[in-house]
Amino acid sequence: MEEDIGEIQPKELRFMFEPKKRISCILKLANNSNRHMAFKVKITRPKLYQVVPHEGIVKPFSICEVTITRRGENVAPLPSVIEKEIFLVQRTFVSEDTSANDVSSIFRSKGIVKSEKKLKVYVDVKPVTEDQQVKLMQSEIEELRLRVKKCEKMISEPKEPKSGSCIFIKCFNSKMV
Repeated sequence: MEEDIGEIQPKELRFMFEPKKRISCILKLANNSNRHMAFKVKITRPKLYQVVPHEGIVKPFSICEVTITRRGENVAPLPSVIEKEIFLVQRTFVSEDTSANDVSSIFRSKGIVKSEKKLKVYVDVKPVTEDQQVKLMQSEIEELRLRVKKCEKMISEPKEPKSGSCIFIKCFNSKMV
């Protein structure tokens, strides 16, 4: 594209990791032209991120803010995993009467002239204090206790056979009616 389609800020996506917390950042798409601009944000790991809006129209001389939220995880991701996470921002100029509903089909069209920008992802790990680590471990222990109680309850509750059904007991290789 010869004409300036605008800026994308920031140039890279940085998330501050905290265990079990969803983390967000804002991506700003600036349209520096006097034309309407369509955009679409693609992700290498869509189950890990929520992008709102993931596509749309930016009016002339306007800015669209896109919120990118990373799902909460228990453990910080490995650098080898993070380096494979990439966001692709596609942009193209469209006519004034183009609807946001048309954006998906526009980017699927062959021969469309579009600008593409890849954004790398970085996840910074917030230093965890000893108190925070103890609280996290206590919450995980409590979660495990609740699971054990639930399993014990399921095991201890007698199951009544439905009428007309038979129970096969594997350990004795016999049937009870």
